[in-house]
Amino acid sequence: MTEQCPRFQIAFLGAGRVGKTSILRRYLFGTFFVEYLETVEETYSQPYYINGKRQNIDYIDTAGSISFPAMQQIYMSQANAFVLVYAIDDKRSFDEMKNIWEKIKQARNNVLNIPVVIVGNNLDMENNRQIETFDALNWAFGENLGGCFLEVSAKTDQHIKDIFEILLEQLGNTRSEQKEPFRIRSTSLSRKPSDSTDLRQNLKTRKCMFKKSQTTERLNPSDKHFQDSVFDDFKQMTIKRIHQTLRGRKCFPSEDHTSSWFCQTLETSKAGKIVDQKKHLFHGNKNIHADMRGKGMQSHLNLAKNSQINVRARFSNIFSGLVRKHSNKRLER
Repeated sequence: MTEQCPRFQIAFLGAGRVGKTSILRRYLFGTFFVEYLETVEETYSQPYYINGKRQNIDYIDTAGSISFPAMQQIYMSQANAFVLVYAIDDKRSFDEMKNIWEKIKQARNNVLNIPVVIVGNNLDMENNRQIETFDALNWAFGENLGGCFLEVSAKTDQHIKDIFEILLEQLGNTRSEQKEPFRIRSTSLSRKPSDSTDLRQNLKTRKCMFKKSQTTERLNPSDKHFQDSVFDDFKQMTIKRIHQTLRGRKCFPSEDHTSSWFCQTLETSKAGKIVDQKKHLFHGNKNIHADMRGKGMQSHLNLAKNSQINVRARFSNIFSGLVRKHSNKRLER
């Protein structure tokens, strides 16, 4: 399944303000922001090794269905897998999530082959709960999703990693039709990840302009009882998440050696006060660095943290430059 699709796409669907973006950011970057910003669409690519083969998985962070129904319909018909999110303190979001699932079943054939996880977010808001766990479990079991449901908190990082382990374990497998009466033991509460000490493995550092440090983290497999109760003819796969960091090349002793694709120059007066501050793309060119020092720019610092927006701006600038260059050539002709 994964070998046939070079860009495996997983759509996060649900009502607005349920925490889809927060869940993704917590898993991918380990961050959480209290301030709410409405999402239109954002795609995050995460590399894995699946049975030894490198595979990029795109997590698509979507908008709430009320604002952008047409876009959501596209995800329902084309995505390879789904994470359906609601907030345990918002009954309306639970009803919306169930409505989304009904639309997916109408748009797709044999949904038992499509990886799905049902997520109740905001577990930290237990005192304001409007959807009881048992009710959500009962509904999930009736939809053949009894082993694919869990409650999480993006704010406290509770069970966030479990979402992706349950999801990725479904790749290449088919969920069973759950015809027996609903039982708690048949749910994800009994998944019981195996106790393995060999969960993290360091790989050798590759040498290039940016020294790339790469480590992998193996996903915890579920126990055999869970596999037998949730799947038909379960096929075990070895899945490792790839963690990557970039270290910038050394410029000169005053540089801050943290990860960034951008640099910052601080021009100071004789008294040591900053008189000019500019941002530059990270160029890796020693001549430019020497020229900066020759012009009295005392410090050359990497803008290390929160550089995601800067990276996006960098590629936007490169693209704009190529467009201008192409336009100028056409005018010269």
